[in-house]
Amino acid sequence: MVRPVWLDWPGIDPSLFFDEDGRVYLSGTNSFQKEEIPGIYQAEIDIATGNLLTERRLIWEGTGAQAPEGPHMYRVQGKYYLLIAEGGTEYGHMVTIARADSAYGPFESNPNNPILSHRSSHESIQATGHADLVELEDGSWWAVFLGIRPVSVPFVGRHHHLGRETFLAPVTWSSQGWPVIGENGKVTEKMPVGTLRVEHKQPLNVIDGFDGKAKLSEN
Repeated sequence: MVRPVWLDWPGIDPSLFFDEDGRVYLSGTNSFQKEEIPGIYQAEIDIATGNLLTERRLIWEGTGAQAPEGPHMYRVQGKYYLLIAEGGTEYGHMVTIARADSAYGPFESNPNNPILSHRSSHESIQATGHADLVELEDGSWWAVFLGIRPVSVPFVGRHHHLGRETFLAPVTWSSQGWPVIGENGKVTEKMPVGTLRVEHKQPLNVIDGFDGKAKLSEN
């Protein structure tokens, strides 16, 4: 039986970063106590015990939007990149990023933040946020993130019934060394996949006779 390792962390959205020198960092939100400034906090951690090896330190407050959360740390070309979500999980949701020469900063905010957001737009995908970056073996970069697909109802508002879905978008890097998600921070329901292997879509034919049971056709 594998027993869980309980984290000594008072906030939410904990994320681990394994540095090249063997150190492991835990980043997450503030503890939501009045004495703590909202933002991203970090400490070194012993992953075998879950105990913190250093004090929690505030490393970035974000760009000024509400609820800085969902942090992920990366080391790319010698720089530390801190990717977070801001704006809440509603229609103002967005993804921002900062970088530094040290894992503890000081962090420089990307002048083009947010690097992903559909706020105040009529895009079919809304509430885009909580992203993570991944580099594939072929050197291509991708962002996986959450979003919703609302149904527009005139004079009533936007509603969605599928909840938050998982989306994938290509990532490029600017000449200034910043990641660019999709088309300058915007994504569509269909985007070029480049060298990414995509499985063929399998048709799902459903027959509903309204007899209380759903049957799949043989075709």
